[in-house]
Amino acid sequence: SFPNIQFIITTHAPLFLLGLEERLGEDGFEVINMPNGEKVSPSDFSEFVAAYEAFRETTRYRAEIKAEIEKHSKPVVFVEGDYDIRYLRKAAEVLGKIEALEKIQIKDGDGFGNLDKVWKSYNNSVSEVVPSKIILLYDCDTNKQNAEKNLVFKRVIPQVVENPISIGIENLFPQNTIDKVEAANPQYIDIHEEVNTRIRGVETTVPASKSVNKNEKGNMCNWLCDNGTVEDFARFESVFDIIERIVNG
Repeated sequence: SFPNIQFIITTHAPLFLLGLEERLGEDGFEVINMPNGEKVSPSDFSEFVAAYEAFRETTRYRAEIKAEIEKHSKPVVFVEGDYDIRYLRKAAEVLGKIEALEKIQIKDGDGFGNLDKVWKSYNNSVSEVVPSKIILLYDCDTNKQNAEKNLVFKRVIPQVVENPISIGIENLFPQNTIDKVEAANPQYIDIHEEVNTRIRGVETTVPASKSVNKNEKGNMCNWLCDNGTVEDFARFESVFDIIERIVNG
């Protein structure tokens, strides 16, 4: 459109030359490096390599920051103990819930008493500015109530009344699973016979029950994580339902 017209452009932005070469081609313009008047190609331009390296480093740094933010912005789920974490990981594996578990950070709260402390520390205006959702997941026997304060949620795993173990996360295992555990490792399960008492003329019957021996909890967890099936962990769906409703809500 403008024959015989020459444009002279000065720039301190070497990356600009790369785009110019892409648009006009290698022969469509000349690059003169001042003040010595030397003709160079865009890639030979003295500032180009340094600028490109700086750009690449900045891009890498941004990606690292983004990854770190995403990592720490995952919702945090506090459970009562390490065995809960291991059971949930195994349940995620057999129930196809790995993706749900990858969306959260799961932490050992070291007992329901410490979960209470976390709740008290956030049951105020601080809960308005937490960077991500916090879920406090209590076992079924802790006599707590579901509650929430902004991004902090208190949730209790629903109790399965018909299952033989009434306390702890082990309440989620059905009769068939506990029978299988007892057959292979009877030392893991304690049996409490029915007890009849009479106090001041009032007769009371405490029904027979079973519990996990407190010294064998870790061994039972190891055994079930090695040998557990979909059927054994089916009731853990309720835990993932709680987590997913909050995380995706």
